[in-house]
Amino acid sequence: MTAIICIAFFICCILGLLMFGCTPFLCIIGAAASAAIFAFDVLLFKEAKFKKLLTPVLVCALSVLCLLIPISPTGYGYYDYRDLLESFGSAAVSDKSDKTQKKLDELSGRYGETDDTLYILALKALERSAPDEAQEIAGRFSDKTSEEYYTVMEQAITQKHEFSDDLVQLLTELYEAEVHDAPNRLHANKSLGMLLLDSKEYEKATYYLLKAYELSEEPSGELSYFLGVALMEQGKESEALPLFEQAVELGVDEEYLSDIAWYAEQISSEEEAE
Repeated sequence: MTAIICIAFFICCILGLLMFGCTPFLCIIGAAASAAIFAFDVLLFKEAKFKKLLTPVLVCALSVLCLLIPISPTGYGYYDYRDLLESFGSAAVSDKSDKTQKKLDELSGRYGETDDTLYILALKALERSAPDEAQEIAGRFSDKTSEEYYTVMEQAITQKHEFSDDLVQLLTELYEAEVHDAPNRLHANKSLGMLLLDSKEYEKATYYLLKAYELSEEPSGELSYFLGVALMEQGKESEALPLFEQAVELGVDEEYLSDIAWYAEQISSEEEAE
């Protein structure tokens, strides 16, 4: 066990020295101490009784040393990155191009091109009604399953194909990809369900709308209404009616209320005919 701990600390010290900007002196001391304790545990004084007492003490001392290494000020780290990102975002919002570029250069110089900076740049491109540029920026995301990536792609497709007959198909494909990558994402499930409902694919629409309904932290009158419609169109009145009642209780607009009244009238007519 001691040998494994020493190997882990040795690797962490080397990574801290080479990749994470930790204090070189402490990293070298930590790596050397890890190697020394490893040799002591594996190779030296195999039969000595004092070894059982001394080894845990040495490992504890090594642990304290390694924990102190990140505390050394380096100018890098999560909080530094967050502060620089906030400064860059503020400059981008204020449309100060020189300041924005300066903050971007500073951020990129320390941390490289990140998805956070790309997201802000993509949103700025969308503000300028430049969907092709936004899509190109989104294509450079390292994580193309993130909510930010799909947000950019959704807005870019909507802008680019706003008046095209292909819009529904393109958005449907996008949401299908998103629910595949992130099955529990509320917006994607709801949006896909609504598009399928408009396309009269009621069974598939029910699946995604029900998933969105279950994922909602608070009941949504609109979602209850759409799920109720999908069920009604499949002849599942007993399941749809409670959802319509919930939609009315939560409050929906007049158009939805009119549709609910129409469905209720259809049910009554069928019952009277029977």
